[in-house]
Amino acid sequence: MRVRSILFLLIVVTPLGLLPGKTVAQPPGEIAAFGAPADLDDRHPASPFVLEFTDDLRINRPEIANLEFLTLQPWVVSWKVWGGSGGWGVESTNSVPLVIETGAPSQSLRIKANGDVGLGTYYAGSALHLFRSNGTAQLRVQEASATSTGRNLARFINNGAATFRFDNTAAGGLSWGFGSRQAGDFFVATVGASAVQMSLSSTGDMTIAGALAQGSDRDAKADVAAVDPADVLDKVLRLPIATWRYKGDAARHVGPMAQDFHAAFGLGADEKHIAPGDAAGLGLAAIQALQAELASRDAEMAALARRVAALEALVRER
Repeated sequence: MRVRSILFLLIVVTPLGLLPGKTVAQPPGEIAAFGAPADLDDRHPASPFVLEFTDDLRINRPEIANLEFLTLQPWVVSWKVWGGSGGWGVESTNSVPLVIETGAPSQSLRIKANGDVGLGTYYAGSALHLFRSNGTAQLRVQEASATSTGRNLARFINNGAATFRFDNTAAGGLSWGFGSRQAGDFFVATVGASAVQMSLSSTGDMTIAGALAQGSDRDAKADVAAVDPADVLDKVLRLPIATWRYKGDAARHVGPMAQDFHAAFGLGADEKHIAPGDAAGLGLAAIQALQAELASRDAEMAALARRVAALEALVRER
């Protein structure tokens, strides 16, 4: 059925002398003429009324044309298909679930025979395929509730690992992927790489394939204050160091407890974590203190060596 634009055809319940189960056929090339508005009556669901057009159905009306379907039993339900200069739409009793505006590009929405949905493309290559070629392709999920609270706005469910992939189609561009793996960890990797660039286990262990660089730009820092290397060395010497493993992980590690570290130096966001940069900075300060002590002892030993040499010279003279 093709609705070409614009009389009001109302399929509802009003007598027109039509019998239950009867088909009214419109010959090809002729226009079915109804007065405005026209009501078609069928109160016999067991023997439905069929209105059959073997050619186009034209609804001519100066403004918006409507084709309405109204069910009176057991309750009133109305569906309306309407069209006009502004577009085409489907309207229910309390909502307008579908509107296509005039000027929408070809293939704005296409549902393939296999159920794949194309948005902007005839060749839907997946269950949902969005395609544009003017630089405006974008997905947006927006929750406009006035209640401020955390919400899960995207969820991807699979009977196995689930991944995302970002393909760079430019010449020489790298494509990346991330997601879960069968082993239960989270990964980030370039597509086609023999090894992942980063993995995060379910127990919180992170492994990276390259170097870890932490921000330490002077211009990004405030409240810069010098430290006393000797004081740092003294605290490091008194800091308990042990080997241990994380619960649920077999690998062993060495280092202080975050609570002892925080109590000794007061560094970091809390007493349950140690920032690698803080540990490295304290190590450098302790090395400076050790170097200062070594330099002082070297100076003392040099002075003693000179005194011994002087005494030996006096002994030889006698």
